[in-house]
Amino acid sequence: MARAVVLSNAGYRDSGSVGVMPRVKLQTVSPTGGAPFSELAIHPVTAPAWRALDERARIRVRFFLDPSATHQVPVRSTLTGARGEPLPEPFAQDLAAGGPNFRAAFPRLARSTVAITMLVHMVEIAIVSESEHRGCFFGILLPTGRRVSFRETHRLIFNQRCLSEHRVSIDLRAIVCQLGSTSSESFGPDGPCTHV
Repeated sequence: MARAVVLSNAGYRDSGSVGVMPRVKLQTVSPTGGAPFSELAIHPVTAPAWRALDERARIRVRFFLDPSATHQVPVRSTLTGARGEPLPEPFAQDLAAGGPNFRAAFPRLARSTVAITMLVHMVEIAIVSESEHRGCFFGILLPTGRRVSFRETHRLIFNQRCLSEHRVSIDLRAIVCQLGSTSSESFGPDGPCTHV
């Protein structure tokens, strides 16, 4: 029988899709164990599980979060919404290419682990991401300055001790709802902004 090890940040409150992180000192570490990696803070509660992860899992997550990472683990990737629904094509293509448009909209994105679940053939890493909306969001919304918080989940599947699949779900609905505005001020002068 598979034994699950679940470590989670008990201070994380999931209100459907948006998390609130407690005020604790987070350790920013490199997913590969080298120099500090600024894009992912490892919460102290999840740090032991992070260190216990197979190195291929840490490298794969790092590659997804930082496309400039040099050590890739080639593996089939699947991107979906938080409820398993397909992502809109432009969003999915952008994320598959390293998220340049997403990063332009949220240039100061801060990420922190909130839960890590390890099974014999699967690892699931839950991450809460937070940022202010500083750039055009996919040609639809001009910067609102609103702070958004959303969850992304990385599920890594191992087959005969080889990493075979990386399934990423991101709560796009939470992002859009937090950016949503009834004011026409969020749009450019001729409607939604074009590429900035």
